[in-house]
Amino acid sequence: MLKRGFTILETLITITLVSLVFGMFVLLLRDSFQLSRRMASKDEARRVTQVALDRMLTEAREADEILAGPNNRLNLTKVIAQDDVRCPAPLSYPLPDGYGLPAPPSPVTFSPFEPSLRRQVLYRLSASGSLLRETGPVGGAVSNGLELASGLTGLRCEWAAGPPLLNQRLLVIVLTYLDGKHLRPIKGMVVCPGIRRN
Repeated sequence: MLKRGFTILETLITITLVSLVFGMFVLLLRDSFQLSRRMASKDEARRVTQVALDRMLTEAREADEILAGPNNRLNLTKVIAQDDVRCPAPLSYPLPDGYGLPAPPSPVTFSPFEPSLRRQVLYRLSASGSLLRETGPVGGAVSNGLELASGLTGLRCEWAAGPPLLNQRLLVIVLTYLDGKHLRPIKGMVVCPGIRRN
């Protein structure tokens, strides 16, 4: 009895078909990895931009003077957040048994508008697309540029139209970033000034 095996032509056709199927599977896998990497980078860009916007809105809410300009800058003046100045730490030491309570500490006088307790904060967009936060004394030079986000294409700060209500106005901050081939704006609004002098 004669057993017939595969011919060379059948073997080559089979190898070619298996190679094509395997190659298409590898291409599909590569494309899915690239897509997931692009989606992750887009999500990361949006998250970083949103965190930077939230920080700007928080500081704008804490500010008592704001200079909003269309030229990729936001300049504000706020109280330094130093709790040891406003609320000193309570005294803690062991008391012997039967010891009466000490007299309450003298009240702390705190004026949030004292010049030594205030700082100037400047948010600006650099030429490379980085959002920088710089601080300094009121009326002085700002420094210590802290990069909050990169890859931004625009920063716009403007006051909303309409008359102020109780000397407060609505500040609109828009950060724009590049999402693949599209510009995506993220907008936030805050009522300013949050701290009033009266």
